[in-house]
Amino acid sequence: MATGVTKAREFRGWEAAFGSSGAPGLTGSTTCGHANEWVESGTIDASASRVAGAKRYQHLVCWKLADELAREVFSITDAGSVAKDFKFCDQIRGSSASAGANIAEGFGRYRPAEFARFLDIARGSLTETHNHLRVGCDRGYFPESDRDRLSLLTGRAAIATTRLIRYLRGRKP
Repeated sequence: MATGVTKAREFRGWEAAFGSSGAPGLTGSTTCGHANEWVESGTIDASASRVAGAKRYQHLVCWKLADELAREVFSITDAGSVAKDFKFCDQIRGSSASAGANIAEGFGRYRPAEFARFLDIARGSLTETHNHLRVGCDRGYFPESDRDRLSLLTGRAAIATTRLIRYLRGRKP
């Protein structure tokens, strides 16, 4: 966990890379104040937050996207011919659920390097889910429209996770 004050110049770099929310993987305002207040004040009190202002893993964009993906995967594998392929259902459900679980577990670790390691694992689970989506569509378990929609969601989750990894690895241990 970082201590001290980070200059607004660095914050503006985050904004360029991660959107106007102010930090990688974080949406909305935090206990430190809204993103615009941070820029106006010229500083960010990094010691007031866990990871870029997030007090709970549920506040992380990468977790929100991974959770949405898992819910959608469970939904599309709940009925039809795909539901009869128990092994496939277990694999795609397991990989999609694993992404959010690893993000949450990593968030609970004290050191940024440990958190980044769990995010690496989550990213691998997202890639595995992407592969299962392709295989499921090839087998005729769900239409291309579902595959494309969930592949896009998987990609968004992977990008958000990668950005948070980069942020964490840029911090001092």
